[in-house]
Amino acid sequence: MLVVLYGLMAATPQLAANLLHDRLRSVLAPAGEVAVQVESDPPIRAVGGAVDRIAVRISHGDFSGMPFESLVLETQPFEYDPVALLINRQLILRTPLAASASLDLTEENLTAAVRSPLVSARLKGLTIPRFGLPGLALSPHVDLIPKQAQLRDGRIELTGQIRVAELGIVLPFVFGTRPTLLATNRLMIADTRIQVLGRNLASDESLGTLLPQFLDLGQIASDSVQLALMTLRITEGRIHLSGQAILWHLP
Repeated sequence: MLVVLYGLMAATPQLAANLLHDRLRSVLAPAGEVAVQVESDPPIRAVGGAVDRIAVRISHGDFSGMPFESLVLETQPFEYDPVALLINRQLILRTPLAASASLDLTEENLTAAVRSPLVSARLKGLTIPRFGLPGLALSPHVDLIPKQAQLRDGRIELTGQIRVAELGIVLPFVFGTRPTLLATNRLMIADTRIQVLGRNLASDESLGTLLPQFLDLGQIASDSVQLALMTLRITEGRIHLSGQAILWHLP
């Protein structure tokens, strides 16, 4: 009996780690490392479905078309269903799983994201009020085609093309902005600048209502996940995000 109990104590955390490792690799399709560590002290608590901490580190993954360089998660204590784990090989939560999260994106990651089919589809057939160029005092339907993202000094800059289908022309554009986190999940899009054909335009002349000044990131929450963005830092070639996540069930 002691041997069986010891075996359960030793196997349960590792089984949970293996299941979570495989699930993360399936969902995030990482090209790099997926490291998962499960801790319960004493280990007998894991047999009863109690975990003190799970630490996850993922490099070079992709989440719903958003590639990233690294993702680090560290959970607070939580409980799961040990029977489902040992018999059905399923990691089912009994209590919500709260975790701190840290995400890093590079310029290459952001470029790939803005050029992805998911984003490209949202940038087609847009109406831009008061296009603002000499001889083009109209509100045409346009396609925005981002080509390259640059990150520096707290700013995001996108270069690309504006295709004006009604006029049969394609114009180069440069768009830049400084996202500023005012409070948890409260993001301000500040210091917006846009150039078309080298001419500086104000944001209201170019993007109009397409670019809200404030974003409530709390609306990203789903039935299974609630996110709280607490840090946003843009440096040379990199975006660093950190905050907290609460999961009611695993994806």
